[in-house]
Amino acid sequence: MPMIRSMTTCSVPEGTQAQLEEGFADILQKVCEKPRNALAVHFMDDQKLFFGGKRAEHFAVLEIMVAGTLTKDQKRVLVSECNALYAELLCYNPQQMYIIFTEVHRENWGLRGGILG
Repeated sequence: MPMIRSMTTCSVPEGTQAQLEEGFADILQKVCEKPRNALAVHFMDDQKLFFGGKRAEHFAVLEIMVAGTLTKDQKRVLVSECNALYAELLCYNPQQMYIIFTEVHRENWGLRGGILG
């Protein structure tokens, strides 16, 4: 039951958003065996972000939320793969991105009128 929130300082066209969503689904399925049909993605583009006390011109924050836990190795691969995806589609490099993992206990995640745990 992954949820990804993508916040960028640049505008992301709908076609690119679709490519990012597909890339996220591929990465999460490969690395974490998370089902593609359960992925939710929230895009927030053209955001005003500040880094080091100055407005960032080209910066992204990616939050990856999952029900359950991820291993340290899974997190390393997710960071690498997501950085590569943003580099390919949005010309970002790792110095221009924060990637945050939020692991939610299954009983704290509601879905289809019930809770997961």
